[in-house]
Amino acid sequence: MTQFNGKLVLDEDGLLCVKMHISPMNPELYDIPLQELLEDLINKDIFMEVFATQKRWEGEGGSEE
Repeated sequence: MTQFNGKLVLDEDGLLCVKMHISPMNPELYDIPLQELLEDLINKDIFMEVFATQKRWEGEGGSEE
């Protein structure tokens, strides 16, 4: 099963990406194109669920970052 967590963003080239850590040991966030994240599934039947999450400290009066 393929699973990843992060923020859905557009990079400077306009590509749809997930801003995420590439390793638990690396604190840097990277914009990973969705195509790159899903390329192992090309030509395979898939079931995809996408959920928008909200952290406790976000919401009314929270940051839009």
